[in-house]
Amino acid sequence: MLKIVMLLLIIPIIYFILRTRKGMSKVDAIFNKENEESIKQLQLQIQKKLDENKVNKKK
Repeated sequence: MLKIVMLLLIIPIIYFILRTRKGMSKVDAIFNKENEESIKQLQLQIQKKLDENKVNKKK
C-alpha cells in the first residue's frame, strides 16, 4: 500500500520536472544571443508607442 502511494506521489513530481526543463529550454532559445538584438529593437518600438500614447494632464 505504501509503495503504491509513494509511486503515485513520485510520478507527478517527475512529470512536472521534465515539463519545466522543456519549458526552460524554450525560454533559453528565445533569449539566446542571436535574438538579443531583435528583442532590443522590439523594446524600443514598444517604448515609443507607450510614449506616444501618454496623455499629458494640464493643471
